[in-house]
Amino acid sequence: MRNDEKFKHVAVWEYQGVGNKPERGIEPLEFENVELAVRSYK
Repeated sequence: MRNDEKFKHVAVWEYQGVGNKPERGIEPLEFENVELAVRSYK
């Protein structure tokens, strides 16, 4: 089962140049017009 509270975000790795570790950026997803819901595809 998915964990929406822990993973309700988008993430991207940002290049920091040759020899440097990439930096991870996270932005939370905010739902203003719809509620987050579980679907069944059966």
